Amino acid sequence: MKNKKIVYYHGCFVNYFDHKTGDSTFAVLEQNGFEVQMPELVCCGYPLLNSGGIGKVRKNAKKLTDTLAGFVSQGYEIVYTCPTCGHSLKEVFPELLQNEAAAQVAARASLISEFLLELRKAGELNLEFAGKKRNIVYHVPCHLRALSNPSVSADLLSILPGAEVYCHNRGCCGMGGTWALKSKTQSDLSGKIGGPVFEKIKELKPQLLSTDCAG
Repeated sequence: MKNKKIVYYHGCFVNYFDHKTGDSTFAVLEQNGFEVQMPELVCCGYPLLNSGGIGKVRKNAKKLTDTLAGFVSQGYEIVYTCPTCGHSLKEVFPELLQNEAAAQVAARASLISEFLLELRKAGELNLEFAGKKRNIVYHVPCHLRALSNPSVSADLLSILPGAEVYCHNRGCCGMGGTWALKSKTQSDLSGKIGGPVFEKIKELKPQLLSTDCAG
């Protein structure tokens, strides 16, 4: 890859709750020789969109895509770790804004797993991984299923020495962003929707459960 420059769109979950995913993303990209930037970026606004706040989402989308498009114009690729953020960047914003900045961002944004697999295909991925025999179940998030090859992250995990990976594509976990948190009725229904997912995980008894879905 000629330009080894990355903007990491971390999203709210990594920013406020899951710093380890952000740290690991930086570490892997830097180990592969990339210059990684993480500028101050606003929320993609997807929870607001689910609640009907389209006006606020449009403002966030314009601010975010204008910033990211500035990096794209300097030769940066955009990497994200949250499929919902990716869904916003690649599908929601181009339709919502109908402008060049949103189109440029959508074209240059990719999930970290997709990005690393493309590096591997080009023979440019650092494969010096520590080996550890383990059984991993990977749960496919709904937004990843809608955006991309649903097994992409499972395919990446299978590169790890000693990893036996089962791609668990049984259905929705029931969370629906913030939907499951809004009332007792929705919480109960969420449990019923996600039931088959968790029953399968219990049946498989993995040593490690992995997913791109923060919810």
